[in-house]
Amino acid sequence: MDKLVSIITPCYNGASYVHRFFDSVLAQTYSKLELIFVNDGSTDATEKIVLSYQERFEQKGIRFVYIKQKNGGLPNAVNAGLKVFTGEYLTWPDSDDWMTPNCIEKKVKYLEAHQDVGIVACKIGVVYENHLDQIAYCLTFQHYQNLYAFERLMTMDRVFTTPIGFMVRTSMFLSVLPSRHIYDRHSDGQNWQILLPMAFRYPCAYLDELLGYYLIRSNSMSHDMHTYHKALSNQRRLQEIMEHTLDMIAMPEVQRKHYQDKIELHYAEIRLRLAAKFQDQELMNAEYFFLSRKGKVSGQTRIFYFCGKYGLYGICSKFRRLWKAVVFSVKRQRLG
Repeated sequence: MDKLVSIITPCYNGASYVHRFFDSVLAQTYSKLELIFVNDGSTDATEKIVLSYQERFEQKGIRFVYIKQKNGGLPNAVNAGLKVFTGEYLTWPDSDDWMTPNCIEKKVKYLEAHQDVGIVACKIGVVYENHLDQIAYCLTFQHYQNLYAFERLMTMDRVFTTPIGFMVRTSMFLSVLPSRHIYDRHSDGQNWQILLPMAFRYPCAYLDELLGYYLIRSNSMSHDMHTYHKALSNQRRLQEIMEHTLDMIAMPEVQRKHYQDKIELHYAEIRLRLAAKFQDQELMNAEYFFLSRKGKVSGQTRIFYFCGKYGLYGICSKFRRLWKAVVFSVKRQRLG
């Protein structure tokens, strides 16, 4: 296999962890690599550490491109990499995650053997920063049959969008995003904007092999949602990003309206559950009325609504977790 794989990695203040990611790049069994590292305005020792690896990358035959820019957020940093990458395959892992040594080789082999596939995903182990040697749980594509993943990615239906888990075929990527530019008004959402246009047009394959690790940091943006208003603002921002991404995809207007409705209903349900959890009766009632008017109130949503209305949300959540644990235990016993 002699196809060039481009790795675009954005980073802001990664001095305490970027070495793990770089070491995993150096350890890859696949050698034809292009690493484009975008320093998104770091104010710590990130640059010093990055440049200390440059000679090691060159000795391994890895083409190393270092881009330094003012802080603009992850999508903006990814855009800088998208403008210059040259590989026939593309992956865009975060700088605090890392790959198993055969991560890239396995994905390239699959894409080489399945020329109709545009995206390949793999199982990811989730670890917490204070327990790097322990996998807390795994991110997977549950019940997946290597088909079109667009709707499941759009509503996060038993799938994930963590970038360490994905590789895309460049020719297909550029056919859906020839501008090499994604929406960068906000500080996140880059993964949907790369994956959804691809998944709408091309099949997505899933390898049920653990080929990467996703780090949860206590101060990471995606987990800094301790207050209700911040969580609510986050969901509204994600809906805006999702709607903008949908507008980027060429499709019949009837189909676009169908997906716009699905996105609207999906986030209304999320907001209702948040409102129920934090006893925001006004928003909870408004979202429930909206879903009822559309005829889209699920059994679970109805339970959460009434639990929130009568102050029983905590009990409802505990029962739901217990039920999930029982179902998971039964499935494991059946699988033997």
